[in-house]
Amino acid sequence: MDNIAQPGPYYALLDFLSRNPDWRQIGRPLPDPKSGIPFDRHRAGITNTDFAIVRAPRSILIGSRPTTNGYISFPARSLMGVRLTLSDNATGTLNMQFIMRSFEGVLTETIVDHSVDLEGNTGDIEIRLPRPFEWTANASNTAEPWFVWKGESNLKLVKAPQLF
Repeated sequence: MDNIAQPGPYYALLDFLSRNPDWRQIGRPLPDPKSGIPFDRHRAGITNTDFAIVRAPRSILIGSRPTTNGYISFPARSLMGVRLTLSDNATGTLNMQFIMRSFEGVLTETIVDHSVDLEGNTGDIEIRLPRPFEWTANASNTAEPWFVWKGESNLKLVKAPQLF
């Protein structure tokens, strides 16, 4: 993050880090905002710069706010479910919403909701929809999966969810 000496970027970074505790700042810790210095040219985490560096967590995190990696082209004729690779034991409820769009002359959109309770699961898991969603042949199809996790801590994935 550039211009960390300015209050806008500085407070934006503090807000981001407080809302995303799995992200880490690299370098010298930022001064406490209660220090009384609203404009501090020397607060950068990297000496002789005006920026701070933050590192993303090693896992993909799903929490209580809806999360998606966006829509993907889905050439298969049916959507059966999703595969997840969990990095830690997961106990809680995973709520999912799949927005399926088909482009064949006219756009059609279908939304399928599904929830599953996990109890100490870890590693690779496969979650099947109650019934497969079928697309028509010769259409251009996309699927947009959304996830919300309700558990004691964030759901941690080793890689992005894979639809099948």
